Amino acid sequence: MNASELRDVIAWMIGGARSAPTPPQMMAECCERLVRAGLPLWRIGVFVRTLHPEIYGRHFFWRPGAEVETGTVDHNIEESPEFAVSPLSFVFKQGIEVRARLDDPSSKRFPIVVDLQAEGVTDYIAVPLINTDGRPNASSWTTRQPGGFTEEQLDAIRSIAIPLARYIEIVTLRRTASLLLDTYVGNRAGERIMGGQIRRGHADTMDAAIWLSDLRGFTALSDRLPAETVVEEIRKAGGTAMADGADVSNFEQVTAMVERATKEWGSVDLLCANAGILRDKSFTKLEVADWDKVLGVHLTGTFYCCKAVWAGMRERNYGRIVLTTSSSGLFGNFGQANYGAAKAGMVGLMNVLAEEGRKNNIKVNTISPTAATRMTEELLPPQALQLMKPEAITPAVEFLLSEDAPTRTIIGAGAGSFAVIRVLETEGVNLPQSEWTPDGVAAHFKDISDMSTAKALQGAFEQTQKYVAQAAARAGIKL
Repeated sequence: MNASELRDVIAWMIGGARSAPTPPQMMAECCERLVRAGLPLWRIGVFVRTLHPEIYGRHFFWRPGAEVETGTVDHNIEESPEFAVSPLSFVFKQGIEVRARLDDPSSKRFPIVVDLQAEGVTDYIAVPLINTDGRPNASSWTTRQPGGFTEEQLDAIRSIAIPLARYIEIVTLRRTASLLLDTYVGNRAGERIMGGQIRRGHADTMDAAIWLSDLRGFTALSDRLPAETVVEEIRKAGGTAMADGADVSNFEQVTAMVERATKEWGSVDLLCANAGILRDKSFTKLEVADWDKVLGVHLTGTFYCCKAVWAGMRERNYGRIVLTTSSSGLFGNFGQANYGAAKAGMVGLMNVLAEEGRKNNIKVNTISPTAATRMTEELLPPQALQLMKPEAITPAVEFLLSEDAPTRTIIGAGAGSFAVIRVLETEGVNLPQSEWTPDGVAAHFKDISDMSTAKALQGAFEQTQKYVAQAAARAGIKL
C-alpha cells in the first residue's frame, strides 16, 4: 500500500471530489485511484437509501475497465429471500461490518459467495457507511488477490469508508432538496435555486419538444381536432412539436416516425406509448378482425414503438418508457376481451423490459389512466366527464418519465387520484404428494389463498426459488 496516495484520495473526497461532478464519475475515479495506491480491488458496490415512496435505494457498481453501473430497487427488496441472506441486510439492519472469505466454509451461508467464487473472487467485505444521524448506507468490496485482503488493505478500506459516507450523505441530501424544489417549483428549478440563480419574480423559458402521433378516423373528435391543430397551439405558445400519422401497428411506419424525430431533435429519450382504439363487443359477437386490430394497435403497436427506440436508449445509457394499461385488463370489464387482453399484456411487457433495461438506466413503467378521452367520450355521462379531466393523468406520466422515476411500477390515475397497482402472490402451501389432487387443493385452499402472506415478487425465478425451497423443507433437504 502506498500510504501517501491513500491519504491523497481521502483528502480529495473530503474536498468534495471536485474533479468528478457526478456520483458515477466520483466512484470510478475513487476506485481507480485506490487501485493505483495498491488496493487490489475487483468489484465494488455502493448502496444508498433514498427518501422515496417507491424506491428503497440506489446502487452503483464498479469493476476495472468497465463503466459504473447504476440502478434502483423498490421497497419490496426488504422482504425478498435474497436480501434476507445477503451480507448487506446485516449492514442496513444492524450497521455492522460483514466479511466472507471464500475459503471459509462458514461464508457459504451467503449465496452471493457462490456467484463471486465463479468470478475468481477470494474475499468479500461489506462495510457500513454511517450517516451523521446514525443511519447506515452500505458498501461492498471484493478482491481476486490470492489469500484475500491483508489487514493493511482492510484498514485502508475502513479509512476510505468515513469520507465516502460524508460525500454520499451530502450528495443525497442535495439531491433530495433539488427534487423537492423541482416538484413544487418547476422542472430543473432545484439546482438553479440552490445555486442562487432564481429569486422571487424570476421567470425563465424552457425548451421542450413534443411528438404527437395520432391516428385519423377512429372518433369524430379526432377528425374535428386533428393533431396538427394541437401542434400549432404548442408552437404558438413558443414550444416545439411535431405531428405524425403513423400507424403504430406497422413497424416500418413506426421506425420512420422515430427516425424523423431523431433527425429533428438528435435522440428519443422518453416514450409514452398511448395509442389505442376500441372495438367493444361481447365475446359471443367478437369478430377475429376486431381482436386482431385492437391487439395490433395496443400491444403490438406498443412493442413496435419500444423496439424502435430501444437501441438508441441503450447506446446513450438512458431512457424512460411509459406503457399504458387499463383497469379493463387488470380487473376485467364486460365486452372488452380484446382490449382487456391487450392491456394486460402491457404489464408483462413492462416487467421484462424493466429487467432488461436496468443495466442501461432504462426505466419502464405503466400508467393505468381513467379519464375523459376520445375513446370514452361516448361512454360516460357529462357530469362524470367533467371530473375526469385528462390533465389529471399528466402528473403521473411526467413523474414516470422523470430522471428519478421508479421502474417496473404501475400507477393508477384518474380525477386527481393516484394509486400504485401490484400483482401479488400468497406464500402458498406445499402439499405432500399424497394430496396432489383436486380434493387436496380444495382442502387447503383457505391457506393457499391467505392474502395476509401475499407479496410482489421481483422476478420469475423468485417464484421458482420459493417453490423449490418449500419442497426441500418438506423433504428435509438442505439446499
